[in-house]
Amino acid sequence: MRNKSFEKSGNDYWQTPQNILDYIQDRFGPFYDPCPANPTFDGLTTKWQKVNYVNPPYSEWAKWAKKAHHEWFANNNTTVMLIPARTCTKAFHSYIAGVCEIRFIKGRVKFIHPVLGQGKAAPMPTMLVIWHHNDKSLHGKSSREYSGVEII
Repeated sequence: MRNKSFEKSGNDYWQTPQNILDYIQDRFGPFYDPCPANPTFDGLTTKWQKVNYVNPPYSEWAKWAKKAHHEWFANNNTTVMLIPARTCTKAFHSYIAGVCEIRFIKGRVKFIHPVLGQGKAAPMPTMLVIWHHNDKSLHGKSSREYSGVEII
């Protein structure tokens, strides 16, 4: 994740803590990571598998959300993505809102430094967004249409 006030080096490759990986594996089974810590390929240009987990570089999370949305819609897969809880962005409203299950994470995630292995709390709240295999029921609907709650 890149946040200059948080990480002076601007390192975009903080790793997911094991407890979050365990949570995802327990709920979704084995998964493919198209965005590993030391990639030898470009996950934005490859076809993903049936179940995917993505902890994208936070400076590029919107590109990864767009790719996850495309993979879900075109290939009917499941993708779980760990991203900043930035619900005011165009990307959130274009690729996540009304389409994904959203699980906000209570407290701050302690990401693992890719070299030192030490955990450090993120400077922002995070959320898991889930594009579910075989669930297009919310696609193209606003929150007003499916929640039963009037939004002013």
